[in-house]
Amino acid sequence: MWDRRTLKPPARFNDYVTVTALMMPVVQSEMYGEVKLSVSEAMKDPKWKSAMLDEYESLIMQTWVLVNKPKDARPLTCRWVFCLKEDGRYKARLVVRGFEQTYGQNYFDVFSPVARHTSVRLILSIAASENMKVMNFDVKTAFLHGDLEEQIFMFQPEGFSDKSNKVCLLKKSLYGLKQAPRNWNGRFTKFLKSLHFEPADDDPCVYYDNGCNTMIVLHVDDGLMVGRNPTAMIQILKKLNKEFKITFNSGKDESLTYIGMQIKSGPDGISINQSRYAERILQRYKFTNLNPANTPMERGMCADADKFVNNKPLDESYPYREYVKETLHYGIHFNGNRELVAYCDSDFDGDEVTGKSTTGVIVLRGGPLVWITKKQPLVANSTAEAEYRAAVAALDEISWIRRLAHELQHLDLDKPTPLSIDNRSAIHMLENTHEGKVTKGKKHIEISRKFIQQHIGTTVNWKSIRSEDQLADFLTKPLSRKLFENLIFKIIKEEC
Repeated sequence: MWDRRTLKPPARFNDYVTVTALMMPVVQSEMYGEVKLSVSEAMKDPKWKSAMLDEYESLIMQTWVLVNKPKDARPLTCRWVFCLKEDGRYKARLVVRGFEQTYGQNYFDVFSPVARHTSVRLILSIAASENMKVMNFDVKTAFLHGDLEEQIFMFQPEGFSDKSNKVCLLKKSLYGLKQAPRNWNGRFTKFLKSLHFEPADDDPCVYYDNGCNTMIVLHVDDGLMVGRNPTAMIQILKKLNKEFKITFNSGKDESLTYIGMQIKSGPDGISINQSRYAERILQRYKFTNLNPANTPMERGMCADADKFVNNKPLDESYPYREYVKETLHYGIHFNGNRELVAYCDSDFDGDEVTGKSTTGVIVLRGGPLVWITKKQPLVANSTAEAEYRAAVAALDEISWIRRLAHELQHLDLDKPTPLSIDNRSAIHMLENTHEGKVTKGKKHIEISRKFIQQHIGTTVNWKSIRSEDQLADFLTKPLSRKLFENLIFKIIKEEC
């Protein structure tokens, strides 16, 4: 079998420069990320060797035991992954080659839930409206805490083999195993239940205690906690640390980082942005010297299915990248408003190539929770039908948010959510849905009609607004600078 680390490109490509080669100086200048090293090379460097030793010693005591290899066993192989952390730490991780596993033999179910970003924003919105404290935590070697039910054998790690015929019988999950994320999530949920937390029905990675005084969101191994009592929150974090070994930020300086977002609490609410992440991406692809742009897309630009814009390749159309550079410090601000409101709009026949319309949806609760820009799957016959489908997409998001917010005891289901639409014909179609007259003969929207029938007047109320007040307008098509900025500054905030 070829060693992929020694593969070279064919001679006919000697005159070409690959994307990897172009990016290599940037990666080296950043000085963090995955480092391509062989085990023999790493063993010659004291820092990498020490990192490997730390990882090996943390695993050997509780993760596996050495046993004689059974005759019918097919042990999995493993490899070392080396990484430089942003703080300068040298990290070595032992990873199992999970692609060698066989379904029904050494793994079965593998699905593991992950918290939706909408859930994270909803929790922060609740924290802002209830003046709750925000903290975060990170679980060290999270997957290694998962309980393993299957019998799995693994060859001894390269560089640490005792040269015998013995193999590792795994007692705990390892990174790379197909069932590792599921096992970790099950273990974490089981422990939180012992602390009297329950997972939410509509997002099993959102946990709340009795009375919803403390809520936790888990995104793989990163956790966000909000609560009314900081002392009780610290006690929970200490219990988590005793069980799993975590690092946490109690938010003493009112700022913290969670899954790439900078979160800052203040007397006027909670602000979040992704300035560091956006800046890192611009540096990686050498776009730091671009001139600033006021809008992400110019009016009249048209994209087709082959990723071309106005007959030019997408990578030569810079406005959206320039706009990212211009808006690095823009972010979301939750001002504490408890009212749930929504807007939906569509750009009829927005795609000149396919004739399909574009749906735009935004849902707010003191700040944006959900925003959607999506091409509709079928061609609409009229502007009213395009707006009708946009309303269905909005209703789907509103229904989910309302169920989760109600379970967290922060929304009254008896009060419908106002959904603002700027097309009277679409509102007429929606209001007469229960009669089935307007949609009669249109089987392609019959299912949507039945869906709306269940929610009209209970989940949402339609609200007619002027086009200039439609906050979802900028999600459907390019706008002029004046109109674009007039809309977005009602939703986001500068210098978050």
